[in-house]
Amino acid sequence: MTILTLRPKNQVTVPKDIAEAAGLHVGDALDFTVVDGAVVISKVDGQRTLAPRSRTGSPRPTTSASVTESS
Repeated sequence: MTILTLRPKNQVTVPKDIAEAAGLHVGDALDFTVVDGAVVISKVDGQRTLAPRSRTGSPRPTTSASVTESS
């Protein structure tokens, strides 16, 4: 179990090991739902909210994968 703290602007940082295990990348669209009082975060297949940039400033190629995490 990983415990995170909700920050003042309702933000959390997804730990690197969890992001990697779920196949999450910068710019991925995430869906938040509440199921029986638990927050469920699911990656939205094939959608991005922003195009990540490489260190050179060029857009990176985007990929899609479907990952749903539930507890």
